[in-house]
Amino acid sequence: VDTDHFGKVNRASPSYLPFNHAIVALRDPGESSGWKFLDPTIRLATPGTLGQWSANRDALILADGEAIWSRTPDTTAGELDYFFTLDLDPSGTLSGWMNVTARGYYAAYYADKYLGLGQDSKIRETQDLVQRFYPNAIVIDLEHDEIDDFNEQFKFKAYLDVPYPYPDSG
Repeated sequence: VDTDHFGKVNRASPSYLPFNHAIVALRDPGESSGWKFLDPTIRLATPGTLGQWSANRDALILADGEAIWSRTPDTTAGELDYFFTLDLDPSGTLSGWMNVTARGYYAAYYADKYLGLGQDSKIRETQDLVQRFYPNAIVIDLEHDEIDDFNEQFKFKAYLDVPYPYPDSG
């Protein structure tokens, strides 16, 4: 597939040059194209999971000694749901949990991100995400689903403090 621009390839040009990423195609009569695609560069992904850079793209499939044109499905990268449960103490500090439910590619991304990391490293990795919502937040703790049980959904939650005064929002 060509992961740049609109992912369209001039089919009259018999060359590998337009392609910059390889994915796996499995024959699947249940799919409208007859193929189920998988991006093996996304660890923990199940068949059918594609990143947004591989969705809705022309694909040249090499199978049984022939070249077959197809198109990857127009899928999303998944969903991310954020839910905050925060309390405000008398000093003005916000404290509580940020709960995240990730599905599809995002689930594989976060499960892989935490795989093999110690707790301190997981907290550091999560700090960047939390600070997109609260720039001066400090992540105190992190809990997440067991990665061994990963199956298209991954939940994690971070306990955070947002000390007062808050930075100017500009």
